[in-house]
Amino acid sequence: NITLFQSGAETIKRLDEPLALRPMVTRIFENTHFGYTNLEAALETAARDLARRSRRGRRVGVIITDGCITEGGNPLPLASRFDALHVIMTEDLNMDRDLCHALASAGHGRLFALERFETLPALFCQILRLISR
Repeated sequence: NITLFQSGAETIKRLDEPLALRPMVTRIFENTHFGYTNLEAALETAARDLARRSRRGRRVGVIITDGCITEGGNPLPLASRFDALHVIMTEDLNMDRDLCHALASAGHGRLFALERFETLPALFCQILRLISR
């Protein structure tokens, strides 16, 4: 599933919904609003969705964030509910590199830096190749 988050969290693409990569990225940007960041709500929603759908399969998540929490509690305990939580860190002046690294580490995943949003489709392909191994 794809879950977008601000003060709360909302699933915008379900696992059983076929959608090609470019339209998926377009949908993400069309639904993205800037402002509050509640990583706890995002990880709670994503972990709950995966638990419903992935009873026997791996619970893999990818989160795009600068790591700056403005609402909600500590997201680190929720990261461990994933078999692999990969973090795409948007690089800017306010990013929290330490939290992004801690999320990836607690989630048994990797940290990927995103310098420019134009490179997001290629980065998704890289992560999908990693996940499919």
